[in-house]
This record gives sequence, structure tokens and C-alpha cells, in this order.
Amino acid sequence: MIRIARAALLLALVAACSRPAPPPASPSNAQFEEKQVWRYKTRPGEEKSRLLIGRIESDATAGLIIHIKVVGVSVKNPGAPSGRTTELPHIPISLSALASSVLERSDDAVSLDGFDEGYEAWKKAEGGVFMVPVSDVIGFVEKSMIEAASHPPQKDSGG
Repeated sequence: MIRIARAALLLALVAACSRPAPPPASPSNAQFEEKQVWRYKTRPGEEKSRLLIGRIESDATAGLIIHIKVVGVSVKNPGAPSGRTTELPHIPISLSALASSVLERSDDAVSLDGFDEGYEAWKKAEGGVFMVPVSDVIGFVEKSMIEAASHPPQKDSGG
């Protein structure tokens, strides 16, 4: 549970540093709804990965925010026992970034386990919203996990 919360906070920090979204690709007028599962443009080797829409909300500044969970990835994570993370329980993403990422709806079953904890951590941290394709977000998360492991927090020397 602590790992999920840490990963969610990491996502919130990375999301705060997002850049403008590319113009939407297909499907240009996708009708997104909560609990839909989608195939998306994955990183190489993660073609079986799917994303699940956990929540959709509107924000006065960010516009429409789609909160997703991604499963079936292989993210390098030195802090995980296996050295890899296979799920990202919460990613806040803009409508245009999600629309540019998805390929088609999927009938695959995906659980929302871990999503609520990630969403609540994001809200508490007042996290940002990713405005880049899902595959880029996964790459950013992987890079952040590797960097965090190679630069552990320094203990306060009390001085």
C-alpha cells in the first residue's frame, strides 16, 4: 500500500512538470466514460497493456481530466522486489492527450484496485495533469523511479 502511495505521489510531482499536449489523433471524437477499458499506443514490448478510465472530472484551469489506471506495463523500478512495476494505479491525463493515445475499446477485464488510493494522494498533493501521450507518461514515471532510487533522500544530520 505504501508503494502505491509513493508511486502516486511521484506521479503527481511528475505531472506538475508536464508540457503542452500534441494535437489529438484518432479517435478524434472518442466518447470516454468511467470504467471503459482501452487499447492504446504502447511502448515497444507492452502491446498487451490496457488502460482503464477510473474517473472523469472537470477543472476550471485544466479542463477535462481523465483519471486512468494502466496495467500490463513493464516499468523499471529498483524499489520493487522484482525490479519492475506492472501497474500504474493512477494517472491524471488531459482529454487531448488521452485521445491521441487510444486505439480502440477493449473487452479485457481490468480491476480498479489501487486506483482510489492514488487518486486521493493526487488530490491531497494538488497534483498536475499530464498533457502528453500515455506511453510518454509511462516513460517519465520509469525515469523518475530510476532517478529516485539512485538518489535516496538524505538523512538530516541534525545540524
